[in-house]
Amino acid sequence: MDYTYYFKQYLYEGNDWVKNCGLRWGGLTDSEVHLYADVKESNLSGIGFLHGGVIFTLADTTAGFLAHSQGEAYVTMDAKINFIKSATKGTLRCDASYIHKGKKTALIHTVVVDDEGILLMDGTFTMIRVDKVYKELEK
Repeated sequence: MDYTYYFKQYLYEGNDWVKNCGLRWGGLTDSEVHLYADVKESNLSGIGFLHGGVIFTLADTTAGFLAHSQGEAYVTMDAKINFIKSATKGTLRCDASYIHKGKKTALIHTVVVDDEGILLMDGTFTMIRVDKVYKELEK
């Protein structure tokens, strides 16, 4: 079954968390997901840089979307991120791709870049499959 349409409707457009975080759809293939987020003044830290939690949220959500993209539910089990540089304005893009996908876990590589393509964060997320399958989508 091609889950692309259902995935976008159920996980992206029907997801209040994504809306509240200001994340925007960038695209989905069999092996990659892309999301965007604008740097907002309200998300800057006390020293004027984008708070790292915003970058982490973008990366974690993008990794989760990739893990979910074949109709199976996953949650984050572990994350290792390296902040390279911060941002003060512009648009961020996160790209997520598989390093490995097994029966119970998925290892996903993420990168976050600014609108000039400068690397801001490099991360690896381990996602674990949970029992929920998107049965609602198959009705």
